Amino acid sequence: MKNHRLFLCFVFGLLFTFFVAATDSANQVSAQTPPAEWTLMFYMDSDNNLEAPQMEDLEEMMAVGSSANINLIGLVDRSS
Repeated sequence: MKNHRLFLCFVFGLLFTFFVAATDSANQVSAQTPPAEWTLMFYMDSDNNLEAPQMEDLEEMMAVGSSANINLIGLVDRSS
C-alpha cells in the first residue's frame, strides 16, 4: 500500500511538472503572437457514404490553412 502511494505521488508530481511547463510555454507563445481576428471551428461527421466528399472538403481547407488573422480548427469523424 505504501508503494502505491509513493507511485501515485510520483505520477502526480510528473503530471504537475509537465502541466506547469506546458502552461509556461503557452504563455510565452501567446505573449509573442497577437491573437487572430477570426477562429473558424468545424465538425465533420461522415460515418456513411459521404466520407469521400468530406475528405475532399477537408483537403481544400488544409490547402488554404490558417493565417495570422484566421485560425482553422476541425474535428473530423470518419467511417474508417
